[in-house]
Amino acid sequence: REKEFENAIETYLLSNGYIKIDNSKYNKESGLFPETLFEFLQKTQKAELKQLEKQHGVSYKDKILHRLNQQIKQNGMLNVLRKGIIDFGVKLNLIYFKPASSLNPEAFEKYNSNIFSITRQLRYNTKNENSLDITLCINGLPLATAELKGKFTGQNVWNAIKQYKQDRDHRELAFKFNSRAL
Repeated sequence: REKEFENAIETYLLSNGYIKIDNSKYNKESGLFPETLFEFLQKTQKAELKQLEKQHGVSYKDKILHRLNQQIKQNGMLNVLRKGIIDFGVKLNLIYFKPASSLNPEAFEKYNSNIFSITRQLRYNTKNENSLDITLCINGLPLATAELKGKFTGQNVWNAIKQYKQDRDHRELAFKFNSRAL
């Protein structure tokens, strides 16, 4: 069954450093998990956040999310992951890649601060209750989605491909090319 397949994937990922995030934490309008993003930023770039809070005031998180969405729209998710964003001259990294060596403990510590997560049955749509079986994120940013099928239900990978092609609205934020999940 599909549910057991989801359970197996989730169990494996959770035992290998991922955390589970409930789908209620997903912001359908921004297409992100804002709490997770700010948890990561607070852990890795506290001074930069303080500086932006001074500049923007109490609405600094909304301003950062606005800037992030603006940058993704202009440059794409992959570019934003690679280069980060700049707001009022303050650079925020959205991911830390694995350092080539462990000679720099601070770089390795930041890499280890990345938050890998899995969400099951993500209700992504603002107009209905459609969901994705599995969504994988880094630091609150969706990277991959999956529709699972099993031979016991009479479905296979081709049914999942058909579902993505025909049953999903590619104008939805969750499916826009290089805008959210890669």
